[in-house]
Amino acid sequence: MSLFQEIGAYVDVLLPLPLENAFTYAVPPSLVEEIQVGKRVVVPFQKGKFYSGLIINIHAENPTSYPCKMVEEVLDVFPLLEEKHLQFWKWMSQYYLSPLGLVMNQAFPSALKLASK
Repeated sequence: MSLFQEIGAYVDVLLPLPLENAFTYAVPPSLVEEIQVGKRVVVPFQKGKFYSGLIINIHAENPTSYPCKMVEEVLDVFPLLEEKHLQFWKWMSQYYLSPLGLVMNQAFPSALKLASK
C-alpha cells in the first residue's frame, strides 16, 4: 500500500509563527475521526521541531509545492476556536498588516502553545 492510500485526509494548519500562510499536513487514518476545524494538532516544522498548530481547513488535496508531512497527534477533544473567531483573526491580520500566525500567537494563552527546541 502506498503512502497516498494510507492518508485519510489533509488539513491546513496555522502555526503560531510570523507566517502568513497555513501549511498542509497529511492525516493518518487513525486520526481522521478526531480532526475538526478549530482543534490543535502537533505537527513537525523545519528541522526536528514540533509545534501545536490550529486546524483551519480540512480537504483532500495533496500539496504539490512541498512534501507533505504527517500530523503527529490531535491535542483537543473539542474545538478551541469557532469560524467567527478565525474570521476575526483574519480581519485583524489584514487591518494591522500582521501575519495570521503572529495574530494566533498573540491571541492564544501560553498554556495552549507547544513548541519543541
